[in-house]
Amino acid sequence: MAPTFHEALPSSDALLSFDLLVIDADNGTVAAPRYAIAEIARPKIALVGSEAPSRLQWALSQEVTAHLQKPIRSQGLFSTIVFARERHAQLVGAESRAQGRRFVVSAQIALIRELAIDEASSFRCLRNLAMNTHKTIEQVSVELLADPELRTRPRLQAHLDFQAPGDGRSGPSGSAVAPLRARR
Repeated sequence: MAPTFHEALPSSDALLSFDLLVIDADNGTVAAPRYAIAEIARPKIALVGSEAPSRLQWALSQEVTAHLQKPIRSQGLFSTIVFARERHAQLVGAESRAQGRRFVVSAQIALIRELAIDEASSFRCLRNLAMNTHKTIEQVSVELLADPELRTRPRLQAHLDFQAPGDGRSGPSGSAVAPLRARR
């Protein structure tokens, strides 16, 4: 690591050059309402010494992903950095999936309209297509929306008919799977 110390908060563009931000939540110059670093998409660690509600609220509003209690010791420093980076990655992934969900709904609607299928069938088609192509449902949805040619019944027929083994519906060839009943 190569830490860089700043007396005052640098510009948002300058902060983007760092992999991790450590902010002193007790510093009245930095931890002021006029400074907002929440929009900086980086892991953030707040250094907390004073448990004043206003300081803690400021740190929370900046979307910190971890904190260190002052005085800082070497014990726990590495784990805090690891937790901050991992938590940030989880939040970014969740945000990406949430943004991708709108494409899933749009793709479902497109499949319902173009293939004359119901909602459950359209989602099943997307899920099967995603599994068969080793992509996420969101990625498959974006591709289907971008290329109307992919949404045709001949292209999607295998994904419409295929059912997961053991789900009690027809298999890849359309043959019925009869449920087993125990004899009494």
